[in-house]
Amino acid sequence: MKELNINSLLNLELINKATIYVYSNQSSIRLNYTCQFIFNHVLKCNYLICTSINEFENYSGPKINYSLNYNNKSINIPVHNFLENVCPINNKLKIEIDNANEFILFKNEIKNFDFNFDLFSAVFACISRYEEWINTKFDSHNRFEIESSLFYKNNYHLQPIVDEWIIHLKELIEKIFKCNLNTNSFKQICTIDIDNLYAFKHKGFVRNIGGAVKDLFQLKINLIIQRISVCLNITKDPFDVYDELIKHLSNSKIDVLFFYLLHTGNKFDRTLSPLNKAFKENIKKISELALTGLHPSYYSSTNNEFLNNEVNLYKTLTGKEVEISRQHYLKFDIKSTPNLLHSKGIKADFTMGFASKAGFRAGTSFPFYYFDFKTNLPLSLLAVPFCAMDGAYIIYETTKQEEALIQLKHLKEKVKSVGGLFITVFHERTFSKTHYKNASELFYKIYN
Repeated sequence: MKELNINSLLNLELINKATIYVYSNQSSIRLNYTCQFIFNHVLKCNYLICTSINEFENYSGPKINYSLNYNNKSINIPVHNFLENVCPINNKLKIEIDNANEFILFKNEIKNFDFNFDLFSAVFACISRYEEWINTKFDSHNRFEIESSLFYKNNYHLQPIVDEWIIHLKELIEKIFKCNLNTNSFKQICTIDIDNLYAFKHKGFVRNIGGAVKDLFQLKINLIIQRISVCLNITKDPFDVYDELIKHLSNSKIDVLFFYLLHTGNKFDRTLSPLNKAFKENIKKISELALTGLHPSYYSSTNNEFLNNEVNLYKTLTGKEVEISRQHYLKFDIKSTPNLLHSKGIKADFTMGFASKAGFRAGTSFPFYYFDFKTNLPLSLLAVPFCAMDGAYIIYETTKQEEALIQLKHLKEKVKSVGGLFITVFHERTFSKTHYKNASELFYKIYN
């Protein structure tokens, strides 16, 4: 059975021996959380928050002065009170565009300082998803969508701006302290959400008759013909593409993850019954060949009973614990869903992205831990961001394939430039030429 190693999959291993000292008047929970992301997850090195100025001064290695007082033997970053251990009081984040036409938060220009803004507070605000915690505008599925995003409003959603801030810090460290911080190589991870295991196969007489009648009213004659052909075992089901995808990505040495929806019977969850023999055979077979996870159903984001049932069913079907997941419809409540997932022992959630458009929801292509403002503590649940989903190009907008491919290549190059994770979301239906003509070509061109 294909075994999952989260650290290896997400490039979380430390590969640098260097320890970066960070001077601060106080070592807060929020500063530690932020430093863990910057130094462990992105720069792949250790760090130490030092509250003793004497100890800091005597350290001969790379160091950062995080205060309002200039230090000529370190990198200087101005401090802001946003990282103090207090819960938010719905203060809106103030966006600035600096002289270099760059997007920044918490601007504070101090003579001779290396940064004109509080890098640590800015990173914290983005990865803690503070804007989602104070957001009051949701879409029709009660989701935080791209129109509410600070990055989108300022036209920076297609840029991993947080990663670029940190890479700038890396370059300063290397230049000033004459050292080399190696970073992990750029990595691609293709994820497939299995919303509907088969289009027609194993659906039974009643569901197929109902589907055929619906297709007839919509004059989808090609679908009716294909439905009959599949049900008579003349042709292959159009959604049965899993072996083909695994083979292609294996040859390209690209990791592939399949997320299975295990709930059916309502408007939003309409897969083949997980208790069906064909479903059981499929998930068992795929879990032997590739990495699999749970695709929690539409209502599970706020419903403990639903999520619990699906987690237990996944264990029964695969013989494995649920370690990774992505919410169906990307339906996710920042104030409750991470805690629900965390309570089930899930280690990494892949929901962090937008449904209607491509972009970096948290400004980064690196994994980070969810932060709970209710307790002012991070969770041991990783948020793994993706930057594009197929539906943004073929459902929410009918983007020409050439334009979509240009944007995906742009995103890929941006992630490559910072050594991050290029993660996309596709669905089984995307590969059906009957349902979405030529949409699968986008996949094969970006993962060539």
